Amino acid sequence: MTTKIAVVDDAERMAEVLAMVLRAAGHHATAYREPAVFLDELRAEPDRFDVVLTDLKMPQIDGLELLRRALAVAPELPIILVTAHGTIATAIEAMKHGAFDYLQKPVDNDKCRATVQRALQHSALAREN
Repeated sequence: MTTKIAVVDDAERMAEVLAMVLRAAGHHATAYREPAVFLDELRAEPDRFDVVLTDLKMPQIDGLELLRRALAVAPELPIILVTAHGTIATAIEAMKHGAFDYLQKPVDNDKCRATVQRALQHSALAREN
């Protein structure tokens, strides 16, 4: 079964690069530049994605707000926040709001794939239980 991953980042190049890294690892990855478009699609089909990677700093809807809205629709969906503005306080805030994990830009491709794999395993275990 191919896993479906959403990559949400207002920087088109970053969204596409992360999606390409995940596609090369065998996942079906969709890049979104507009958080509102992603959220609309998630509301229409809450089981559509297995994992979400989202940038933290975006205009209109930031990553923490996207996290809150997405988890309201799909509470078990693992969401990984990605940012260039990483601080320990931001990471703690993200985890308090339900983020699965946190990656700092520039994103290490191996760490990205490993974090996504852990999120998928966590989801699989949660569904089994």
